[in-house]
Amino acid sequence: PAGADGPQGPMGRPGLSIQGPIGPTGSSITTYIAYGEMYDYSNNFITLSNSLTWYPWVTTISGEMNAMGWINDNSGDYFKIQEPGVYQLVSANAISTSTNNVDIFTAIFKNGSLIPETETVRHFQNGSKSGAYAITALLDLEKNDEIKMMFKTTAGPLKVVIKNVSINLTKLTGIG
Repeated sequence: PAGADGPQGPMGRPGLSIQGPIGPTGSSITTYIAYGEMYDYSNNFITLSNSLTWYPWVTTISGEMNAMGWINDNSGDYFKIQEPGVYQLVSANAISTSTNNVDIFTAIFKNGSLIPETETVRHFQNGSKSGAYAITALLDLEKNDEIKMMFKTTAGPLKVVIKNVSINLTKLTGIG
């Protein structure tokens, strides 16, 4: 048989609470996001002279810009990338045409080449009525890449009237 429990022993000494030294302050990192906007809402028009030929958008206004270039010229207004990375492109488009029963194609071009997944088509039964559509894409871009929007039709010549078109291009990660 087991015997009775003995008395409890004395309590140990409390532990020491020592905090180590505080380290040096780290260097600060400045980050910012590259972004750009171009738009037009003034009923300017683009003449599409020949069917199935891409024509540049040359009537843009520069919006908010940070770490990105905006070039306005007759070959088409475009963004010039200053920081490489993945960018989100969002374009909201409201246009009309001068001709009934036509298709208007819109696409984004990188360095003069069509980005196939951005090409969209909008049919206009009545050319005097505005039609709206959007283009969105994630684009892996390098420094000095040029991004522009272009239009074409299957039934030229005609005019595309810019009611309200805007393109926003935003880098998805910070710089720094």
